[in-house]
Amino acid sequence: MVTKNLTPKQKEFRKEVSRLNSMANKRIKRLAQSEFKESPAYKKWLSDGGEYFSIRDKTQQEVRREYYRVKQYLDSATSSITGTKKVLKNMAENTGIEYSNLFELQDTSKAFFELANKVDEYLKVSSRGSEAIGYQRIWQAINQYTQNNEVKLQAKSVDGLIQVVSDLSEQLLLKDNQDTSDFFNIDWQNLE
Repeated sequence: MVTKNLTPKQKEFRKEVSRLNSMANKRIKRLAQSEFKESPAYKKWLSDGGEYFSIRDKTQQEVRREYYRVKQYLDSATSSITGTKKVLKNMAENTGIEYSNLFELQDTSKAFFELANKVDEYLKVSSRGSEAIGYQRIWQAINQYTQNNEVKLQAKSVDGLIQVVSDLSEQLLLKDNQDTSDFFNIDWQNLE
């Protein structure tokens, strides 16, 4: 048995890791049974092999590795349903996505970020300067286009919007640059 010759501190550590494992495994099961299977923490856990956390029959060194693995999962804001909801709401606030319920937000945000990533890639490939445009302007362009044209973002409609949003992002950059150059051309003495 692995726990035979352990010091009291090592036993205490194993007990704490076991407690954390239990907490993480419960979160995983709740996410798996919920509508929030797109949670980044859950998806990463699946892509890493989907192995539940456990210290059974592990050496002290393996328990340490398991501690870091479970800690990384638990420290992720999206490792729980509550955390995922909070992240989605914050993201909607930061990007300007409008929604009526969390499930709509989840679907819209998935399409929103897929479109933003594709626009960014398109701008990089076409050498149109995605670094200068930045994600904030791309997000602003997506919101402006969807609101002005009453478009409801869905994953299946993203590809048809890449060109339009790219052009709008560039227009926003030009407008911002124009506003900046106007700032430096103001006759500050006449403002009194």
